[in-house]
Amino acid sequence: KSTIKYGNEYSLRKRLKLILRDILGPYKTTVDRLFGNHEVFISKLVDTRNYLTHYTKQPNTVVDLQKQLNFVQSLKLLMQLCFLAEMGFPQEKVEELMKNHYRGDF
Repeated sequence: KSTIKYGNEYSLRKRLKLILRDILGPYKTTVDRLFGNHEVFISKLVDTRNYLTHYTKQPNTVVDLQKQLNFVQSLKLLMQLCFLAEMGFPQEKVEELMKNHYRGDF
């Protein structure tokens, strides 16, 4: 029944791919620096979320608690990048803002 209820919605994996590709495409350099290989990042994030939410069989890509906290920070960065992109900030300014705000992480 829940499959039918949510059948018309994109999966988390597809949503993240669309965000990284379509919304943040013009900011590719910044996004690549922050998230590395998008497929690996998305797979680990989605597999961990599915395991913690649905108690599925634990795949090899489920990450430990410290990396889960890093995912929270990564998703926070992703949201900030989306807001900056939506407001029309040029990539150079976005990189400058990220460097100034996340000095050790960028």
